[in-house]
Amino acid sequence: MPNTNHGFIEDQAAGLRRIMAGPIPRIITVISAFNSDCHKEQPRLLSNLAASLLLQSSEVLIMHTGPETREATIQYSLNQAPALIDAVMQKSTLEEIMALCGERKYEDGYNIAKLSHKSRSHPAFDGITKTALSQNFSQLASHYDVILLDAVLNKHHELPLPILSEHEIVIHLTQEAESIKQAYILIKQMCQKIGQRSFGILVSHANNAEAQIVFNNISEVAQRFMQIELEFIGNVPKDEHISHATSLGRAVVNAFPRAQASLAFKGLAKRLDYKQDLSKMAGQVSFS
Repeated sequence: MPNTNHGFIEDQAAGLRRIMAGPIPRIITVISAFNSDCHKEQPRLLSNLAASLLLQSSEVLIMHTGPETREATIQYSLNQAPALIDAVMQKSTLEEIMALCGERKYEDGYNIAKLSHKSRSHPAFDGITKTALSQNFSQLASHYDVILLDAVLNKHHELPLPILSEHEIVIHLTQEAESIKQAYILIKQMCQKIGQRSFGILVSHANNAEAQIVFNNISEVAQRFMQIELEFIGNVPKDEHISHATSLGRAVVNAFPRAQASLAFKGLAKRLDYKQDLSKMAGQVSFS
């Protein structure tokens, strides 16, 4: 009988060679599903996650795409961050923006860029602008291992760029009933625009058991009413060390590496970093 497993291993090896020849960046759009503290929580979450990914030797870019709130402006130093829209409007070249991103390494080592300039809401770009922004974004993203997008939907319930629907989308929520409801609404709105797809679920202010209950509840509803599969990405517990580290201008994983939040962020980073997948595949595949 033919060895079908041999063919599978060859296919797997070929796929791994393609990936390792030119790593595809992991592009992760994170959308908040809670209102009261979301403007504060989201920048903290992504900044700490970016710092955790850097501990795994990944090059990380945070792309801010929403309104420039006070918290986001402070956390990301948005006033100094290069804006990708400037390359589309020919105020700067894409090469100049890339160079600025490379020069502006923040204290914890990651880079920051923004999609457009100061706005109270997520702008709805016209078709030509969206296409040009997507092209420039893809070129910029190719210089990094992981891209984390701090995103909101616009008034038409659309993602900042159409290209993002081809990559990972994570809904960030808490165990509060209103947050779970908002997460479900966001998933429904996006699926009405981009079609059926899976989403990641990340729960803040909850321990492992609480986060699993939240995920089970929203996952069951999404499956029953929309036939949508959700994936549990992980959770970050409520931990005063996060606020303390923020006040010091540092990521919690660097300021308090043994804190519960630090352990949670490190776990999230391992789960999200494509290099972890490559190392696992490399261990399973032998090249002849």
